Amino acid sequence: QCYENMDHHCLFLLICLAKKNHALFCWFIICCLVSMTLFLVHCALYISRAYSDLTYSNTFYTMLWTDCWVLSLIAMNAASILWGVNLLRFQFSVVSRGMTTVFMSRTKTALTQQERIVNILYFLMGREPFAEDPLICSQNTHTV
Repeated sequence: QCYENMDHHCLFLLICLAKKNHALFCWFIICCLVSMTLFLVHCALYISRAYSDLTYSNTFYTMLWTDCWVLSLIAMNAASILWGVNLLRFQFSVVSRGMTTVFMSRTKTALTQQERIVNILYFLMGREPFAEDPLICSQNTHTV
């Protein structure tokens, strides 16, 4: 199927991301990142209360034998946060230039940092880009 402003097909959500749901996808990533960060904060609070009388090395050793599931969840959440931040950074870098992943140009941008930030904010609010990149617009001969 053809979608207006197609970005990519998400294998995680099993849907195509395009004009109508691309911003919602980015908000979903942001909410997941906030949730995972809050989980790590709660784990840190749990560890500081449960093992307050031990040193850091003793805490880790004791947790390996008593709370290994907490350590594994911490490791998985930390890795997921790194992946999510990189995914969001890539999405914002494409969106800030007024493009999509499918129709991404590798050329430098003529937009200022402020214009790119405003483009991201407009995108998250569901609005059209604030500024278009003249370098990209002059190269595109097709419309989507």
